[in-house]
Amino acid sequence: MAWAYDMYVSGLFSSEEIPGLPFGSVYGSVPPGVNSKRHAHQDGEIFIVLSGAANVVLDGESSRLEAGDAIYIPPFTRHEIVNDTDENFDIVSIGWDDAELARQALEKPAMSGPSELILAPPATPNGGLHIGHMSGPYLRADLLRRMSRVCGTSARFITGSDESQSYVDVRARQLGVPSAEFRDMNTDRIRSTYERWGVECDAYIVASRSASIADGVRRRFERLMDSVHVRSEEVVVAYCGACQHEVFQGHVTGTCPHCSARSAGDLCEACGQPNTVAEMRDVTCNACGSQPEAVVRRQPVLDLSSLGERIRMLASVANASSDLALLVDSVSRTDRHVYPLTRRASWGTRADTSGSVIDPWLELGLVYLATIDEHRGEDRITLLLGYDNSYYYGVLLTAVAIALGEEDSLPSRYITNRFLQLEGQKFSTSRDHAVWADDAALPHERIDALRAKVLRNAPEGSESSVSAGEFMAGGDDPLISGVEQCRDHLRRVMDAFDGVIPSTGAWTAEHKAFYASMLEDLRAGNLLAEGLSFSARGYIRLVESIVDRYRVHLERELVLASYPGLTEERRTGGALAVLGMKHLASFLWPATPRLAEQIWSDDLRLAGSPERSRATLAFLDQGAILGEHEAAEAGIR
Repeated sequence: MAWAYDMYVSGLFSSEEIPGLPFGSVYGSVPPGVNSKRHAHQDGEIFIVLSGAANVVLDGESSRLEAGDAIYIPPFTRHEIVNDTDENFDIVSIGWDDAELARQALEKPAMSGPSELILAPPATPNGGLHIGHMSGPYLRADLLRRMSRVCGTSARFITGSDESQSYVDVRARQLGVPSAEFRDMNTDRIRSTYERWGVECDAYIVASRSASIADGVRRRFERLMDSVHVRSEEVVVAYCGACQHEVFQGHVTGTCPHCSARSAGDLCEACGQPNTVAEMRDVTCNACGSQPEAVVRRQPVLDLSSLGERIRMLASVANASSDLALLVDSVSRTDRHVYPLTRRASWGTRADTSGSVIDPWLELGLVYLATIDEHRGEDRITLLLGYDNSYYYGVLLTAVAIALGEEDSLPSRYITNRFLQLEGQKFSTSRDHAVWADDAALPHERIDALRAKVLRNAPEGSESSVSAGEFMAGGDDPLISGVEQCRDHLRRVMDAFDGVIPSTGAWTAEHKAFYASMLEDLRAGNLLAEGLSFSARGYIRLVESIVDRYRVHLERELVLASYPGLTEERRTGGALAVLGMKHLASFLWPATPRLAEQIWSDDLRLAGSPERSRATLAFLDQGAILGEHEAAEAGIR
């Protein structure tokens, strides 16, 4: 027998051996004390137990099976066998492909829960936001929130300000301004930038301005210090003699021991791997340029190695991108892996009276848990984050949640992004290598075009690069121009009906195809919002395809309107033209909300914000008068 999926397997019968056999079959045996590999696949499967007893876990739900029992595993259901006995667990597995069952499984919502809580890592207030920031979690989180809301799902977006990061103190010292004043100024500036870009935050967490969050952080830190997974030990830290304080994270720059890229301390943004200042090469202090010395200091550490298996299990249950899953798997298998809970620094949240502060990244995790505790109802939790934060959220936060018994507060879904580059290099606040979001947003009317450009270039799966001119130059985005052309075409089509929405009549083949394509859009939009493959770039491509198909439909209707006959067909075309604009506005709203709201209220005379059903298309009321035509009839034009 072969060893696969962390168990012994041997093929039995297949359609290749027996023509016409509608299934394949495998004999499998899980040794005593072994967990088979947790996995999912496209085919349906049935386990028939021959001997032994074990727990079969389907998407986190465990069932005890013994000899003579059987269990069905639907397509794309994560499953594993946990043999906690001292006997082999032997099964026959029967599997078959069914494309329709697989499609239905993929279209089911990836998470359960009546509402969605969307989070993005709080921005570090060491400066303003640039286009690179907006292209990562923040604008994409707003897109996802609106994608859910336009279909009637209660979705909230929470982010905030990451106040205790060393980068804030280092930058303030370089500028010669008080660190707290610098932090507060940039916190307000970042919040203002979100508002200017139409990024709607339902809660904006600033720990120094929230007594409940600050108290939640303090209580969790004290409980963590008492955890069995925390111990005191001697660790090597870096000390700058010239600056006379410990240096870590944003205080230093060196060479990553894993990928040889230039890196800040404790984490390499290029490869996402954690490191220590002691492991890095060519380390220099960012404040004075001198080389820190290694000193040994006793301090509390969290033992992540002892939690490795549990971290991997929780990561596999969550819907995570492959790059995050790979990093979590590799880091959590490290033989010795501890994380310091405190630092010797003057900037940050006091840990005790000895001059130590809570490690900034640990504090970020504690703020996250306090935020979930305060704001979560029955929500499913989605976290959008840059790949460079994968270690802190996928490994460290998970370990802290385990140690505190708060695993239920971890995300149900992780959505990662890579870096947007400017002229081939990473955006950088500290190096002032950036196109600033506030500068690009002038004048205010450009916001929709900027949002479309940023979402189209979102660095999903790999880095993408833009030029400064793309965002600082005037002019519309092609998507905006295409929509305006469709609006003009619609006015001309409706002129034939004096702006009065007609009822449908006879349907041509083109009408049926256009209607069917709109139904397919609903399905595609649902998958992008609820499924496993949320993508800002994919959403923009979907909207662009809707605009293109709608434009073609309107051009056909303009030709049809020039003939005196085919009255019933013309009515259907007009009704579909108005329905198509309503449909388009609902898809535009998550990406370009101002334009969508103009269409909804000014062109279509509809109340509220754009909305649509997840499964059906509702024609507008027959006899209603559209925008400009209504104004003309009233004698305004």
